[in-house]
Amino acid sequence: MAEMRPMDTTPPIPPTTTTIPPTTTTVPASSGTGAIPTNTQVAQDVAALLTDPRFASLFTNEMRLSALGVPGTRVVDKTDPSRVLRYEGFQAVDPRTGQQVPPKYYDGDNYELATYGPEKQAEIIVKLQKANYLTDRYKAGDPLTRPIAAMAALMAEANLTGQTWDTLLTFRQTNPVSAATGQLTTYRVTNPSDLRSLFRKAAQDTLGRADLPSEQVDRMVNAYQQSERSYQQKAALGGTVTQAPSASTFAQERIEQRNPDEAQAYKFAQYAQVFEKLLG
Repeated sequence: MAEMRPMDTTPPIPPTTTTIPPTTTTVPASSGTGAIPTNTQVAQDVAALLTDPRFASLFTNEMRLSALGVPGTRVVDKTDPSRVLRYEGFQAVDPRTGQQVPPKYYDGDNYELATYGPEKQAEIIVKLQKANYLTDRYKAGDPLTRPIAAMAALMAEANLTGQTWDTLLTFRQTNPVSAATGQLTTYRVTNPSDLRSLFRKAAQDTLGRADLPSEQVDRMVNAYQQSERSYQQKAALGGTVTQAPSASTFAQERIEQRNPDEAQAYKFAQYAQVFEKLLG
């Protein structure tokens, strides 16, 4: 008879299950907007960066040069600095033609003195001393540092007065700058605030409105003050000179030149009002 085995009463082990959580990827939102920028927004941001004057030179072939002594910038081609693309800023009045001209001299131009031969350097230095741009303490053989700085002062005045530096230096041989102060001759010009107020009144009288753009008013102020300086320079040479026009006359002429159609229409409207009153 077969041997009987005792029954196994141990409970079965339940099966083990493992749940793997789903993987999720979160795309960070664009800062400040809460959404991913669109292609149009990206294009606009890039365009703003490319046109920002602080970074423009990084993305273009343009190089900006500051004028000596006056607020102005010449924009040139990086690959060919002799190629001028445009000029922005102050313009002087050429004393010979009466026309506005941009500055002729920019940062670094005064170092051209160092490229001249010894004889030409000595000739210019003697003239700089006579004109009081350079003090008599400078002597032959001294470093060119001070003559180069004197050339910068000469070129700055040339930019301000619309002349070439050699023409101005010739004039200064008999009309030197003040030896006591070492500064350029002082010119008396009309207060800019008074001119702005007067020019806007002239615009009201000429166009029927006083809201001229600030940039246009500032250009007119600079041009009128330069005409005053030009008159004083010519007067210092002696002979007969024509005095600068009154600020009112100057403003009316400039405004009519810049806005001929609007000035004519306003004048016609005034005539029409007078005629209507006569008929009324």
